[in-house]
Amino acid sequence: MNKLVLCTTGTSIGGGCKEFREAAKKGHPWEHESVPGLKQCIRDRLKDIDLSQDQEQRKCSAEMNSLNRLKLCGDDRVVLLATDTADGRATSEVLRETILKTYGMGEKQVELKHVVGLQVRDSKKLRKEGLRNFVNIVLDYLADEQIRYEYEVILNPTGGFKGVVPFLTTLGMLYRRRSVYIFEHAEELIDLPPLPFAFDLNLYQRAQKALQRIEQETAVREEIFFDAIDGYCPEERDLFLSFTEPVDSSGNITLSPLAFCLLKIETEGSRPPKIRSQVRDFLKRDLGDSGKILRTMISNCSSPLWRNTHYHTWSRDKTDLIIMKRSASSERLAGFLHEGVFHVTHAFSSHDKYEKELENTFRANYNPSEFMEWTADV
Repeated sequence: MNKLVLCTTGTSIGGGCKEFREAAKKGHPWEHESVPGLKQCIRDRLKDIDLSQDQEQRKCSAEMNSLNRLKLCGDDRVVLLATDTADGRATSEVLRETILKTYGMGEKQVELKHVVGLQVRDSKKLRKEGLRNFVNIVLDYLADEQIRYEYEVILNPTGGFKGVVPFLTTLGMLYRRRSVYIFEHAEELIDLPPLPFAFDLNLYQRAQKALQRIEQETAVREEIFFDAIDGYCPEERDLFLSFTEPVDSSGNITLSPLAFCLLKIETEGSRPPKIRSQVRDFLKRDLGDSGKILRTMISNCSSPLWRNTHYHTWSRDKTDLIIMKRSASSERLAGFLHEGVFHVTHAFSSHDKYEKELENTFRANYNPSEFMEWTADV
């Protein structure tokens, strides 16, 4: 499977030259007149680097070091996530040129995304605008159903502003995507596979309104946060504080990277699921407790967070449908994502049926227009 690498970008390709140090100190904006000069400094440095050689690619920059070790080819894709600064623009634009030349990729295969507000000089702008835009751009790729089927998505936070590393790795954990990291000029790529555990979704749902208040106000006092949590009791204090981080010593708190990502995924991606008429007819049978479980599972499919924590992996050679399961339960759902909506193709009340029925069953067999929206009375 071809790779799609989401790669944060820094200034190491500039080689630490004086012009970049000065630009970083002054914090020039994206449109600043210094950009052409900064780009020329990088191009002058690259003249002495033979990009046809692995070792030369690896010493070119932190980003090129990691991409080389991922063994990219001309059919892969790279998305460069650039900070909202003049030096960020200069380095990411020349880095794009370098990747195109090195790997023989087409123009559309290497994208440059300007992340508005992603800078370190204005912390309020970073929180209100930069991180929000950063997460939204990454989610555009992680939640895209076509990309899910066509590419191995790899998150690479090696370059640039280290404050985005926890956000990118958290998204990788929630979407079960591989993350990689390498220190500049290091010899070994650090592979951070998706973590094999799920978080307490019920705990998050109880805190959701309180977390939304923090997002609206950027920061609140601890007691205001706790007052907004459904059924809060003092013994749960540390559990709920795991969704936050302190702003200062005055007792104000803001969203942790985990909570920030959870809110963005849930608020941007929740859509009512759709089902086939065959699933509706199956659920009208007397299925007992299994029927109640399946109905609850279908309703839960509206939540990207629930889906991401209930995927059941099975052989992609047998089916490319997405399979949902609950732990310690035999009920299964199968379906696919289309335009952000989960379409339920199958519902199974017992484990022994689904593998046999789904073998050689593929998404291309189904027309999304033939599905109906799910409601509790279906």
